Amino acid sequence: MVGGGCWLATLLLVFCVGCGAPGDPLPPLLNIPARTVDLEAVQRGQEVIVTWTAPAQTTEGMPLKNLGRVVLLEGEEERESWEGLEPGQRVEKKLPVRVEPGRQLVLAVKNYSRRGRSEGQSNVVTLEVAAAPAAPGRVTAAARVEGVQLGWEGVAGASGYQVRRAAGDEKDFAVIGQVESNGYTDRDVKWKARYRYFVRPVVRTSTGVAEGGDSVVVEVTPEDTFPPSTPAGVQVAVTESAADLSWNLSPELDTAGYYVYRDGARLTKEPLSAPAYTDRDVRQGGQHSYEISAVDREGNESPRAAPVKVTIP
Repeated sequence: MVGGGCWLATLLLVFCVGCGAPGDPLPPLLNIPARTVDLEAVQRGQEVIVTWTAPAQTTEGMPLKNLGRVVLLEGEEERESWEGLEPGQRVEKKLPVRVEPGRQLVLAVKNYSRRGRSEGQSNVVTLEVAAAPAAPGRVTAAARVEGVQLGWEGVAGASGYQVRRAAGDEKDFAVIGQVESNGYTDRDVKWKARYRYFVRPVVRTSTGVAEGGDSVVVEVTPEDTFPPSTPAGVQVAVTESAADLSWNLSPELDTAGYYVYRDGARLTKEPLSAPAYTDRDVRQGGQHSYEISAVDREGNESPRAAPVKVTIP
């Protein structure tokens, strides 16, 4: 009985261990690339620029280890295909385009695994092809009190213009303005900082705009050489021992202060922060002429206000 009991216990132990084993094996991962959802396209001159992000995940939500072939579809037909794209890569492809009045391109991309499997085509982009405008000429950039003022020659057939800027050593030019005229003022600048600009014309189409040729790049480092406006409202009240001066605040935000002149000589070594001053160095019965100027943080001084002449009683 003892030997039989041991045999039975061993059998039960094996059975219980078997109960804890994993279930049926999971099916293998399919590794099918997810669909592209951010396809974009724009005509630039005689080319169409197509951009999108290669999928970084599979249809099962797992990281995509590799990407097989990517096909660009024009309508139902294969236009181009590429291999070797990296998962998650931002892709830009330039394609020559044939310009015909009213012609529309219907574009999509389709991602394939190494085994040739695909979830389907991306979002569809429809693009009307147009005769793109020529590049603008005679682009100028000059510092003004309100910022950098740009100008260029108008282009025949252009509906408007994109103004693009790169600051300092930036390589990419960002769109900072879109105008219909042939001029633009960049008000978001810092003095003594370097900026580069170019202008790109556009023409409106039924699906958006077609972009034309780029102008030459112009560079400018604006400096503040612009004084504040001349102070206004100068008044002088006199007594036997002093002359009390007051005037209006200058509207410029970079105004650092004011200088006071008596009989042509400046009385204040440093700019006054307040629009008021008392001159106690006066002589009874004497006559004086007072002038006020404003100065900014760069030391640019305004023209003096019209002199105010007084007689000390």
